[in-house]
Amino acid sequence: MLTAAAVNWTPGGVTIGDVRPLFALHARPVVRLDGYPYDVSGDGQRFLVNLVSDTRTTEPLALLVNWTGALPR
Repeated sequence: MLTAAAVNWTPGGVTIGDVRPLFALHARPVVRLDGYPYDVSGDGQRFLVNLVSDTRTTEPLALLVNWTGALPR
C-alpha cells in the first residue's frame, strides 16, 4: 500500500501528519537497495509504477536492427 502524509518543517523540528492510504501497489520486487519500483511526478499528482503483469499477450514484437543504416547520409 502506498501511503501519504503531510510533513511540516519548523525550527522546532519535523511534524508528520496523519498517514492516509493512496492505492495498493503490486510493484515488481526491489532488486537494488537504492532504487524504487515507482517514481512521482514533479507536481506530486501522478505516479509511474513498474508493475508485475498477470496478463500474457500474443502480440508480435517487431525488432528493427541497424535502423541507422537506412538514414540518409
